[in-house]
Amino acid sequence: MNWFEKIIKNNWRKIIAGVILCCVALALVLNHESKKNSDITFSTKKNTITLTINGEVMSPGTYEVPFGSTLMDNTHRFGGFTMYANLVKTDPYTPLTKDTVISIKTKSKTDDRNYDQLYVMPE
Repeated sequence: MNWFEKIIKNNWRKIIAGVILCCVALALVLNHESKKNSDITFSTKKNTITLTINGEVMSPGTYEVPFGSTLMDNTHRFGGFTMYANLVKTDPYTPLTKDTVISIKTKSKTDDRNYDQLYVMPE
């Protein structure tokens, strides 16, 4: 029996344990590398934005609205404007492209319109 056979015969349990230990260590390293690669995410364009509206609207609050929609596109979400809403300084047709806070002001007392009357236009 040569020296190599004597080493294997006397230490076969240690050799098998060493091989198993190397395989487990390799599996742990490969698993860790695959987790690092799975952490990579690709940014996607946001489809909605947050619109916070207060003041002279029927239901003030914060709403998720489609990206690029206008204030007029979203009037159904907040119930529309009150009859005291002053839209002179607000452009309701500007596309909303970022999270926005809009305050609808009250019409001034010098406005000579009669707020107590409702006019219905025929079709």
